[in-house]
Parts: sequence; C-alpha cells; structure tokens
Amino acid sequence: MKFCYKTSTAFFAFLFSALLIGCNNKPSAIEPTSKVVTFRGQLVKIPDGFPAEALYYTTEDYERFFFSLNESARISSKTGLTLGELNQIITPIRNQFPNTAFLDEKAKKRIKIDFNSLSDSKMKELAEVIDEFYDKLASFEIIISLAKKNIKPGARKAYFGYETNRKETLLLANNPRNISGTDKATT
Repeated sequence: MKFCYKTSTAFFAFLFSALLIGCNNKPSAIEPTSKVVTFRGQLVKIPDGFPAEALYYTTEDYERFFFSLNESARISSKTGLTLGELNQIITPIRNQFPNTAFLDEKAKKRIKIDFNSLSDSKMKELAEVIDEFYDKLASFEIIISLAKKNIKPGARKAYFGYETNRKETLLLANNPRNISGTDKATT
C-alpha cells in the first residue's frame, strides 16, 4: 500500500508541475493555438477565444459583434472617430500579424506555424489567402478594441467628412489593410 501511495503521489506531483508549466505559457489573444480549422481550403490554427465563424464575418456581422460587446451603445450614424484616429487604432493591430508583401523570417515562421508548415513557394502562391486570414484575425481584435474605447455611439454631430460614420468604421475594421491608404487619400 505504501508503494502505491508513493507512486501515485509522485505521479500527481509530476502532473501538477506539468500543469503549472503549461499555464505559464498561455498564449495571448493573437498567438496561434492547436485549434485547427479550414479556411479557404487551407488548414489553419486560430487563437484561443477566436470563434471560427469570425473567419467569415461580414461588415454587418462585425456591427452585431460590436454592439454585443458594447451593450450601452445606441445605434448612430457617427462614431466620433476621424480616419487618422482609426488609423492609429487599426494599424498597430494589423501590424502584429504577417503581411505577405513584407515577408521577413519572423513572418515566415509565424505563417508556417499557422498554415501547417507551408513552403516559401507555397506562401507566395497562397499570399491572398494568407493576408485574408490575418486580416480576419486583426479585424476581430480591432472590433474588440473599438468597443473598449467606448466610442461615442449616441453622439449626433454634423458630418463634414472628418469623422467616419458607423458603416465606414466597420468597413475599415473589416478591411484593415485599407486604412493607411484611405487616410492618406482623404488627407
């Protein structure tokens, strides 16, 4: 009986320490995990807390998602954010993910993790799918960030072209690669 007690105690101590080590390496919201789904015919790893259906969210889906996060928000046509302010929110989030237009070793490593060890030549072939995947991950984070900022959804202001309306904000959040060019073109 003592032998079994010692063996089981040692086993549970090992199991508990392994569990503690595993908890210390918990991924952030944007790091890949072992959850694998299919996106545009490719197996991809998605982050913890990222719903697989968000890979196919439309602008209207993001609008519903935003209002589900920000229940105190009233529907308004104005967001109170300029394109410049949106650019400051969106660009840093999008830049956390690889972009096939600027593939360095760090970006290639992340893509290989997320896309089940793609070769460099296959990365070039699937560049559009890869960018769309990371845009979807970024869009989800952007909407969460916008909801946390508690943008003035009930405010009614005269629209002189400096502030984005609700649809423009959601459209840019759903297409984060377009914010810099849109901001520059408007300026």
